[in-house]
Amino acid sequence: MSSLELYFSTAQDDDDENLHRKASKSCSYVKTQTSRKLDMEMDIEKQNSKLYKENCEMMRANEMLRQKAERLKQENQALRSELKQKLLEATTKEKLNLQLKINTTSSSGHKKSNKCRCQIHN
Repeated sequence: MSSLELYFSTAQDDDDENLHRKASKSCSYVKTQTSRKLDMEMDIEKQNSKLYKENCEMMRANEMLRQKAERLKQENQALRSELKQKLLEATTKEKLNLQLKINTTSSSGHKKSNKCRCQIHN
């Protein structure tokens, strides 16, 4: 083998080795990137799952609060109705008491005025 052939052969071997090294680095880089991408996807899936569970819990809690609010609304309406009825009854009783007082006062007033008239006429 001539020195020229040896030079080209050595250069070719160096080129082959460099290409192999570059290919190996490239392959390693691709594996690393793929691994990172898979790790990120797994993290995203975990976060998604966690958020989904939290969302379900919040929706359950929200439904429970809606039901409680509805029960409280119904209870409030019943209490208001009861209060209105009691106020109406109290107002009716007060009106009757006032009427009785007025009647009693006017009856006694008429008697007094009758007495006065009698005294005046005598």
